[in-house]
Amino acid sequence: RQITKQIAHEIKNPLTPMKLNLQHLRTIRKDNEADYQERVNHLSKSLLSQIDNLTAIVDAFSAFSQMPKANAESFDMGQLVKEIVALFGHHKGVRLECEEDEGIILSVFADRNHFVSVLNNLIKNAIQACEQKNTEVDVLVRLSREDKFVRVDVIDQGIGIAGEDKINVFVPNFTTKTTGSGLGLAIARQIIENVEGSIGFVSEEGEGSTFYFLVPL
Repeated sequence: RQITKQIAHEIKNPLTPMKLNLQHLRTIRKDNEADYQERVNHLSKSLLSQIDNLTAIVDAFSAFSQMPKANAESFDMGQLVKEIVALFGHHKGVRLECEEDEGIILSVFADRNHFVSVLNNLIKNAIQACEQKNTEVDVLVRLSREDKFVRVDVIDQGIGIAGEDKINVFVPNFTTKTTGSGLGLAIARQIIENVEGSIGFVSEEGEGSTFYFLVPL
């Protein structure tokens, strides 16, 4: 019920301004205003942006309610982390620190594509947290062995999480950002717990956050 209410809320929010803008456009067309075409172009851009956002929200809720069946396989988490970090190489300050000796394979049995999504989400969140603070992006991805688990930490020096928000971080539809569905971390937790792993975080408002997960070797 709560998720259904949130879908309705997220979809309804942009619909009113979209409707008002279209009604305004009809009015100025009747008045034959000189800048009509310019306003059409501007409004079209705005409407397309809102439609893309609505589509993303619906897709995210669909993914959360109907997670695809996991295709488990054995893969090296260390190699996957390095590949994902390399994709974010255009962001200055994103770097990888590996505490294991080179050549040691940290094999896990899980759906590799699911963990691509998990890592993408955690690193994007960290980058956005730094950008919201208007500081140079400083994100560290650390890989280590912890007992019978592989541990991955995504550390940022961004805005951090307010004390009252911490309890809701993994709650579906909760977000502190102005865009997005608030489902990324909820989906990540679902993926990790499905392979008997765990996810958590430590954060200090204004100082930054560390999100980490552990997956059985």
